Amino acid sequence: MVGSSGRCPPATLHRSGAPGERTPWFAAIEADGRIVGALLMALPDDDGTAVLWRLMVDRMHQGRGIGQIALDLACEQARSWHASSLSLTWCDLPGHAGEWYERQGFVRTGSADGEISARLSL
Repeated sequence: MVGSSGRCPPATLHRSGAPGERTPWFAAIEADGRIVGALLMALPDDDGTAVLWRLMVDRMHQGRGIGQIALDLACEQARSWHASSLSLTWCDLPGHAGEWYERQGFVRTGSADGEISARLSL
């Protein structure tokens, strides 16, 4: 998967988790022959909200479009589960990804114990 800017290296996604089950869903992101990131999600709850528990990209591979590919995959996966929204949290600490998530369309929905909650309508 190469971004239109040509900056993103080829990436292979390794997935687990059975569609239709209320189990966690995992995708490993491979680039340059090694695992450089991962997604961990939960299927939608009764209100139709899927949860993005973790989106991680190795610091050495950040800024190359891999996070955008991963978020696009998370949204695509949530839609395949018929989710109406995707929620996540981040710690309100230096270096957090909150501003990046907000630029992607996530809207803050609250905070508790140093974590910010946000939701993206699908």
